[in-house]
Amino acid sequence: MYIKIYIFVKNMSSKNLKHKSGEWLLKSSEDRLKNFLVPRVPSRIETYHLTFLTFLWSFLIVVCFYLGRQDALFLFLVPLFVILQYLSDLLDGAVGRYRDTGLVKWGYYVDHFLDFIFASSIVFGYGLILGFSVWIFIIEFMISAFMVHTFLLVSVNQSFRISFFRLGPTEGRSIFIFVHLFFVWQGLKTVGFLFPFIALGALVFLAIMFIINQKRLWQEDMKIKNEKNEN
Repeated sequence: MYIKIYIFVKNMSSKNLKHKSGEWLLKSSEDRLKNFLVPRVPSRIETYHLTFLTFLWSFLIVVCFYLGRQDALFLFLVPLFVILQYLSDLLDGAVGRYRDTGLVKWGYYVDHFLDFIFASSIVFGYGLILGFSVWIFIIEFMISAFMVHTFLLVSVNQSFRISFFRLGPTEGRSIFIFVHLFFVWQGLKTVGFLFPFIALGALVFLAIMFIINQKRLWQEDMKIKNEKNEN
């Protein structure tokens, strides 16, 4: 399956990989922030430096969770590194396009591979606090499933759409920060019972997206087939 995804993406034009499509609630504010920051990134900082910073943010998040087992104050630092990862992730591709570095396929591959590493570091961190229960593994599976779902749609749509129901990565990070801070405030171990609901909620959301998209793709295929038959 992953080989098929690679072949599809390999055949996509660089133009399709450069630009993310979709509309999300904070997109206009995000675009203004990006337009303000990109020209101000020092010339010695390259797009690949910004991309690889995700390794650092992921490592520091795991460290915060590890130390948070003894002192919950460290858990309040996790949102800081989520914000820093958001900024480096926001700027890496934008800086590359602004300077025309040409790292289109490399950027697509490495950036989104590291997105998975970053998300996994958060799930791993919660596992350090709450124990690696079956629900932790289900949430990790759901993260993988969402990414496979997204990249399969990239393959068949020949475009990179990153928003669903007007929600994009920015809203996702914002929701996580508020939920995480609430969990820390209440005590992570006392709200651990919510993880099954989070996992099941993600499963339902993925199922809805699957149903909607498979129906749409079916209709598109039938339309193409009927047009061929008419000709």
